[in-house]
Amino acid sequence: MADIGAGAVRLVDSAGEAMDDTSSGALKIKVDSGGGAYQEDAQHTGGNDGTFVLAVRKDSDGSLVDTDGDYAPFQVDSSGRLKVALAAHSSIDIGDVSLLLGGTAADTNAGAMSAQTLRVTLATDDTHFGAVGAAADADGNIHGQLRYIADELTTIDEDTGGIKTDTNSLVTSIKTTGVAFSSSDIGYGAIVVRNDTLANLDGTVADGDNSLLQVNSIGALYVTGESKQQTAVTDYGFGIMGEAKVIDGSTLPNTVAEGNAGRIAMSRSSIMYTCLTDDAGASDLGTTITTHLSEIEGAVETIEGAISGSELQVDVVAALPAGSNAIGKLAANSGVDIGDVDVTSIIPGTGATNLGKAIQSAQGSTDTGVPALVVRNDVLDDLTGGTDGDYAPIQVSSNGAVYVTHGMKGIVSEVNDDVGTSPEDLRAAGDISCRRVDMMASPANTGYIWVGDASVANDGTGGGIRLAPGDFYSVDVNSINDLHVAATVSGEDIMYTYYT
Repeated sequence: MADIGAGAVRLVDSAGEAMDDTSSGALKIKVDSGGGAYQEDAQHTGGNDGTFVLAVRKDSDGSLVDTDGDYAPFQVDSSGRLKVALAAHSSIDIGDVSLLLGGTAADTNAGAMSAQTLRVTLATDDTHFGAVGAAADADGNIHGQLRYIADELTTIDEDTGGIKTDTNSLVTSIKTTGVAFSSSDIGYGAIVVRNDTLANLDGTVADGDNSLLQVNSIGALYVTGESKQQTAVTDYGFGIMGEAKVIDGSTLPNTVAEGNAGRIAMSRSSIMYTCLTDDAGASDLGTTITTHLSEIEGAVETIEGAISGSELQVDVVAALPAGSNAIGKLAANSGVDIGDVDVTSIIPGTGATNLGKAIQSAQGSTDTGVPALVVRNDVLDDLTGGTDGDYAPIQVSSNGAVYVTHGMKGIVSEVNDDVGTSPEDLRAAGDISCRRVDMMASPANTGYIWVGDASVANDGTGGGIRLAPGDFYSVDVNSINDLHVAATVSGEDIMYTYYT
């Protein structure tokens, strides 16, 4: 038992040993295994007692001690759940967990979207998706490729629409044999071959083969009748041929009714007969022909008497008449050569036979002019077949539009690689006369380039055309430095090609 002194009380164990530390005065307590305390790495056995562990409720996260290495109590939240922090580790398996969205479990089932369906949000500058509204680019980011696909689908839609229209036109122009003609029927012109000397176009084309129609130099179709030399004449009468007949004074064998077509008579050597006959075709060589020949002979002898050398002598037996008689002035006579003349006036007025043609009343209803005739040629080609320097007619399309050429003979490509923020000439090296300029802002630019006249500004207040990176613009001008540029970011590039 402890000794009870006048100044202090000491505790001793059953062996009389002091139970306090004389150096520090702390009470020494030893707890055996039956009291719930065990040595480190002690083996577990059944029926052991334990010590109840207390924890501190702390709704907000934070440490309850202020120094690293201090002892600290366990913490629980408002629901009594122990707070733990999982350290990152590739082999940690935390088992099945429930993901809550707004306090409700996330929807993991397939089917229609709900408020608990997980969503993924992409950054507006995502490397692979790109920015919304990115320019079409077949090899660019996903937004650019989708824009490219949409543009291509639009083109495909337009092309297939045109194919549908053309196909419908083809179907409409196809006709079935035995169907009645209609004035609204349409079709396609037949292509023929010009061949100035009619011949077989291909030595391999044999009897019964398909071949091409041929026309001569003025576009007339070569045709032939169904009748051939030394064959019986058919009833169709298409070929211009004669019927062989021996002249013996008898009536020709192909007598036809008045007004009907008849075959020409010829000798057996294919020489056509020409003679005077009666209505039945019988020749009157003894009377009629002799009389006419005599009359012709007398007239020729009279003409011979008026010829002196190689000139025909004419005697004027009366004074030449004056005024507007034909002998007093030149009268219209086709084929008469009156030599070189000067036209001093044109008959005024308009009409089908007048040289002058009226124009619309806005310029004056009495004004006239000489219209130029042009040739419609749906496929532009050389109509003369001549050489450089020859005269040739003006040609127009099926819509009446005159075919013209751009007249460009040269092309030069350059780069302005330092476009500033103030207006400057497109070509810093100096002005060049040209006909057209094509421009493209460099795809590597970070801002815009404005193109316009000398008043163009980099904020668009001076008007002009704004080119984003990769944009293209073409314009017809007389001089390249009629065009000026200004960039929103100094030092931008613009490529251009001018045509002279």
